[in-house]
Amino acid sequence: MHLDEPELHPGPRPDKVVPDLAGWKRERMPDALADEDTPAHYDVPPDCVCEVISPTR
Repeated sequence: MHLDEPELHPGPRPDKVVPDLAGWKRERMPDALADEDTPAHYDVPPDCVCEVISPTR
């Protein structure tokens, strides 16, 4: 599963990381994604992350 600009919480501190793209193997991602009680951030580390570098930034 791939998401664009997901909010990731990599540790116990309130640090946030928001990569351009992140991907998880289906078996590692919780099934509760469609549930309204699912938090707006992800604690499960992604299997891949992509940051797009543009010449204007």
